[in-house]
Amino acid sequence: MDEEVLGEFKIEAEEMLVESEDFLLNIDRGESFEENFNGIFRAFHSLKGAAGMFEIEDLQAFMHKIETQFESLRDEGTMSSLQIDYFLKAVDSARKILDGEDPIVDPDSFDSLGDQNPAPQIQEPALEETKEEPRKEETQEKKSSESPAITKAKENVQRAHADLGKGHIVIVDDEAPICDLLSSIIESYGYSCTTYTEPLKALEAITENPPTLVCTDLSMPKLDGLSLFKAIRRNKVDVPVIFISAFVDNEVLIEGIELGASGFLSKPFEDAQVISLINQTIKKEETRKLLNRSLNFILYQFNDLDNYLQKEGKESLRQNLKSELKNILKLKKTLL
Repeated sequence: MDEEVLGEFKIEAEEMLVESEDFLLNIDRGESFEENFNGIFRAFHSLKGAAGMFEIEDLQAFMHKIETQFESLRDEGTMSSLQIDYFLKAVDSARKILDGEDPIVDPDSFDSLGDQNPAPQIQEPALEETKEEPRKEETQEKKSSESPAITKAKENVQRAHADLGKGHIVIVDDEAPICDLLSSIIESYGYSCTTYTEPLKALEAITENPPTLVCTDLSMPKLDGLSLFKAIRRNKVDVPVIFISAFVDNEVLIEGIELGASGFLSKPFEDAQVISLINQTIKKEETRKLLNRSLNFILYQFNDLDNYLQKEGKESLRQNLKSELKNILKLKKTLL
């Protein structure tokens, strides 16, 4: 598969995997299995269908086993702690397969899990009871007793659903006064900001905890804005980037656009220009994510249709539909 197409697929796959982790953690916290079942099954099924369409056969075969195993729990209406742990490891295994690594869970081990350690179910307290805050020692003990799979899944979900208010923006400029000026404009419109005068430190922070948007100066020592953008993409961080510069020549402008820059801010700044570009960029990113979710839903439905067409021997129609879906996915990037 083309590396660029694979990169796009990995981004969409990660959204499905985080979604399934979120629902599995809900069950681990004691929420209803029935209410969370469909969300997990949809994520597993969509990933299997997408992997099949992109002809990633090892991931498709793995997710087929995992989906079948998970579906077998529907009638039981509950999951044990060991089963939750197993499926969280399966989610991480899907990530590893996408990265060309071996899965960390053996699908053949599922049947040996049994019904041990059922996940807790929420109990409604009696009206006269008052809920006491857990002691610090109890909280620490509970955290230390978590399995590594639970801990890692929580980190993934928290990172994906971090509460950043209206949006969190990272500003990178080697001149501190520029950082202060730009952050004061942006924060006055309800966004939160973190500023960096050292691009390498900014890159580390962006990779560890991706923000809503990055504004970076083009001309900086050690690492210029274009190089920072390339490094962000190499680290597989999917975040829109706006460039800042007092002067942008045509070559830099063209290269930035080809890399996928979301826009350019000229110094000196005008409040209206800054906020308009940021609002437009974030709205465009939200549209892209909505389109991704819509395409994921189409892939979810297509998987069942694909199986039906294959059984009916309608190979020509089947291949035409697959080809059209691939074209839609390719056009999506150009469109946005």
